[in-house]
Amino acid sequence: MRWQSMVQSFRVVDLRALFLALGKDRKGLKKDLIRRAIQLIENESSQELITKIYDIYNSRHQPQAVSSSYWNIGNNINTLSSRESDIKLKAYPFHETLGTLIDLQPLRPKNLLQNLQLQLFTLILSEEQRKQLIKLRSSGGEVQIVIRICYTESVGVEDDQYPSNLIIAMNHISSPPAIKIQVRKLGEEPMRPCPPINITSHLDLNKASHVGYILWYNTFKSYSFAVYLVRVLSVEELVAQLRKSSVESVESCRTGIREKMITGQDSEVATTGLRVSLLCPLVKTRLRVPCRGFACAHLQCFDALTYLELNRQKPTWLCPVCDRHSPFSHLRIDGLLSSILVTAEESVEEIEFLEDGSWCSGKDQHGNAHRTDLSVSSLASFPEGEVIDLTQDSDEEF
Repeated sequence: MRWQSMVQSFRVVDLRALFLALGKDRKGLKKDLIRRAIQLIENESSQELITKIYDIYNSRHQPQAVSSSYWNIGNNINTLSSRESDIKLKAYPFHETLGTLIDLQPLRPKNLLQNLQLQLFTLILSEEQRKQLIKLRSSGGEVQIVIRICYTESVGVEDDQYPSNLIIAMNHISSPPAIKIQVRKLGEEPMRPCPPINITSHLDLNKASHVGYILWYNTFKSYSFAVYLVRVLSVEELVAQLRKSSVESVESCRTGIREKMITGQDSEVATTGLRVSLLCPLVKTRLRVPCRGFACAHLQCFDALTYLELNRQKPTWLCPVCDRHSPFSHLRIDGLLSSILVTAEESVEEIEFLEDGSWCSGKDQHGNAHRTDLSVSSLASFPEGEVIDLTQDSDEEF
């Protein structure tokens, strides 16, 4: 099983090198190469095969000789390789980073032949950082020290991902309560999302130096960890950010409506009206801050406050209307619908956009119809924000 795990962590170039060394056909997709390699292990398991797998794995992961300096807890001497140094953690929207306490460091197995691995690190808080932490906490703001862990299998921006059977302890490995990330099966990785791990309550803020212990089950995958001082952002603060820089202009919204009027969203037949609910599809209550993902093709909005709160509790970042991936950085407030919510009566639950640029209530609690011209003057009550061009692509997520 150990050699199968090593092979499954190989890149295509590693797999092809393995088959080339064995004098076998090295063509094929990655999943086919892995399947063939595992079959060789199960059927042949020759010394030449095992040695080559071990050599390729070692050359890729660059293991260091285990010495006392490797475990010197007074210094974080583990450094990322040039490839690993290009890896960045994806921004976490609910945290404002106040400081980096430990930059990304590799979690390196001490002994590849052992299942359970242990790595120590030293966390040192400066006097200024401790005062900042105590001051902000006493003023009611939630400040945390968090550990984040991610893959280092590729180059780029990585999501948080815990290794299997992760345990984190501070100052003494047997000091309760340790932080344990449970999995259903030994050796199985926890399912995403894997949010940053808050270790604040495990620290004595009167002390400057703390020793940390990270234990995990070795599945022959590469991970790195970092420690940050962060301020927890409220949902209201995130919405304020959207209002400041992510408001879709009224004209852009109207253009989208006209295009759908002309072609129809799902057919070749022109339509004379488009209905939009004023209720959030998540909780069926009236929209407060109507928004959607910039890549969403529908007019229907969901409530930003509700969406962010649900993703704070359990991050999925999926649009409740079309299931498209819609992280925080993709959210856009609908400026037009925001203005309509200001003028429409509370009893109105659904509106219909008409060809002449007006709207009427397609459904309300009393069965009354209401028709309003979409003039610019009716939009004055909507908070000003930076107008964004939705024709530009965005590479950011979260």
